[in-house]
Amino acid sequence: QLTGARRHFLNTIIIGFTVDGLAPVVPEELRHQHGLLVGAGSTCFVADENNNRELVSLSLMNEHEITRAELASDARLRARIVAASEQFPAVLTAPLRKALEVNDPGVFVVNCMDRDPQAPLHGCVVFIGDASHAVSPFGGSGANMAIMDGVELAEALSRIDMAAAADDTTLR
Repeated sequence: QLTGARRHFLNTIIIGFTVDGLAPVVPEELRHQHGLLVGAGSTCFVADENNNRELVSLSLMNEHEITRAELASDARLRARIVAASEQFPAVLTAPLRKALEVNDPGVFVVNCMDRDPQAPLHGCVVFIGDASHAVSPFGGSGANMAIMDGVELAEALSRIDMAAAADDTTLR
């Protein structure tokens, strides 16, 4: 945990569940790997946990953080999650929908967070990816953010007038 770093809710929640016996119906491309299906306003993540077990999660926008207890007691929220899941193959999301219906204790909730960027420690060090952002370990979020951060850094550096910057000690 970074000293003084403020965390910010990103208006996104992840609801997930580990399913036994789903592996035979998971597309071959996802077996022994993981994959992300992107829909309208939500995503479905599937990861092979071996031993015929799959992790299935659904992420969607939400106005506030939620707890597991709130998920269990809020029928409207569960209905929104089920509705969002309907745009993905039922073979992947049906077990999660069933788990929500029966309030299975194995369903988990992740509130997606970010934090204030880490200040450079020494001179011209720039932190990118999961070194700069608080991210979920699912789906390569840190690596994806590193690529996006790298693109933004390259664009910022390309705008520097190198002739004028040569005399500017703040860039050193």
